[in-house]
Amino acid sequence: MIHVNTGNAEQYDASVLLQRGVFVERPDASSVMDFICKLLDLEPEEVSRQVKTIFMDNQVVDDPSVDRIENGTTLVLSGAMPGLVGAMLRSDSPYKAMRATITSAGSGKAETPLIQIKLFNTVLMNHTKAMVKNGFWIDDD
Repeated sequence: MIHVNTGNAEQYDASVLLQRGVFVERPDASSVMDFICKLLDLEPEEVSRQVKTIFMDNQVVDDPSVDRIENGTTLVLSGAMPGLVGAMLRSDSPYKAMRATITSAGSGKAETPLIQIKLFNTVLMNHTKAMVKNGFWIDDD
């Protein structure tokens, strides 16, 4: 794996890498909210305002303060998406009953201490620099 940070980020298109998925070490953060706060250098209020859609292992996270982040998890972060589907997939949406089968139950994961992260739309645009500053890993294939 290759570590990407401010020292070598100019060799890569960080926004493309972040959409494909990069890996970060799991800090001592027990909840999804704690993890996102550390990952993006934000306070919980800012996360709630900026990150409107959270998927953990292909399931919507409605309460990131309660759901736990586990080793080997894939986390997808996005700003608000347009339309009914966007409204339905938004964390803690009033339309969440329409997606009951894809809502996270907060289950455990693998042994690897890495979390795969994917960023999209406004979260990608606003937090690429923070991700590069903090560093992340990519596959070297």
